[in-house]
Amino acid sequence: MNQAEFLNRVVKKVRFLPDRPDIREELTGHLLDSKDWLMETEGLDEETALAQAIARMGDPDALGRELNHAHNPFLGWLWWLSQLVCVLTCCTLGLLLAFSLVAGGLGTIYNLANYSTPGDEVQQLMPVHEKLTLGPHRAEIRAVGWTKDGEIYLSYRTWTLGRYSWNLSAPQVQFTDKEGPHGGSGSAASSLFMSVGAYTYEATDRGAQTLIIGWPDWNGAQGPTTVTVELPAWKEGAA
Repeated sequence: MNQAEFLNRVVKKVRFLPDRPDIREELTGHLLDSKDWLMETEGLDEETALAQAIARMGDPDALGRELNHAHNPFLGWLWWLSQLVCVLTCCTLGLLLAFSLVAGGLGTIYNLANYSTPGDEVQQLMPVHEKLTLGPHRAEIRAVGWTKDGEIYLSYRTWTLGRYSWNLSAPQVQFTDKEGPHGGSGSAASSLFMSVGAYTYEATDRGAQTLIIGWPDWNGAQGPTTVTVELPAWKEGAA
């Protein structure tokens, strides 16, 4: 019996097909090592040494049955199935995460762009572009104006430097007909390090306003914490 016939009879008994190539390779290595050892220690020629190495391996059918028992088909297929489930699960989670990141990123970009552009209800828009330095945070009062309904409009953005991951809250606003900070209605779109907001404030007096905008209670600021803006009087129907 030559080497190929011996190996074929052994692996034929192994029912778990995916393991057959590995078993064949391992047995081939054992046979060649045994052949080389016989040639070196007993002075046999290559053909005789290989024949003895095969004989010393024993009955191929019996060996195959032992290997089949060790490579249990049920456990083997269960292992393959578990690997497949693991790969599919990782791929699915990866795709969901990628989709979530892309969708979240696109949504954030859209919201930041949307809040950066005044709506049709805003008129008499006056650019400001005044910046404040508040510790690791930066703020820009971008523009003020009036809405068509006679409310004061404010556009701002904030961003954060370094390892800080939280943004500033909306700025406080004080104007001519109010003694203290006035709360408005609106919202902001935030990313990891930037926030862009648009708010409106009810004004009982629609005349010219002196607006004080910012974070007056901020401690440790490098410079002013508020911006003063002179807003002209509201004009009905003005562009």
